[in-house]
Amino acid sequence: MATTNSEELAQKLDLHAGAPTFQAVAHGLHYNYRMNEITAAVGLGQLERLPQFVEGLKKNASYYEAAISDCPWLISQNSPSALSSYHFWAATFEGEEQGISLSEFKEALKKAQLSISVGYTRMPAYRHPVIEERLAHIFHCRNYPEGIDYADGLCPLAERIIPRMVIAYTIGPEEKARKEAEKLHQLLEELGK
Repeated sequence: MATTNSEELAQKLDLHAGAPTFQAVAHGLHYNYRMNEITAAVGLGQLERLPQFVEGLKKNASYYEAAISDCPWLISQNSPSALSSYHFWAATFEGEEQGISLSEFKEALKKAQLSISVGYTRMPAYRHPVIEERLAHIFHCRNYPEGIDYADGLCPLAERIIPRMVIAYTIGPEEKARKEAEKLHQLLEELGK
């Protein structure tokens, strides 16, 4: 389900709400994401809880923000020019300049038994086997253009940042997020010494 207050975005989202019929013209590749009535009813009921739910996510994310506030080598996703609902809290690892390797940081998180992950999807989409080994259906269609290469270096920024993404899930009890953030803060202090 998607909601928006943007008319332009709403029109784009509508393209994915149904497939063109013999009475319509397809102006692009779109998917048929219509939901059934029961799913829609549950979704509408959940919308009433949405503001409270998002506030809980923001509160949980605020603990992680506070935990890294003195750490110069974890760069938060938080931006004054953006508003996040914090489905998860994220930062980027930049510890090498401080003498901390990414592998050391991962090991320290594991040893501290923090449920914070590093690496998100581990790699850009074009490095996943479904693309790299051309396993997806599209690669076997006769209309797929020849000579398209998904070589390393295609998106150097993504290749650098994705493995360095530090992720903490904010869905869950506030107390759990607070304790995890406290453990993270303590770990960062130990690594900083």
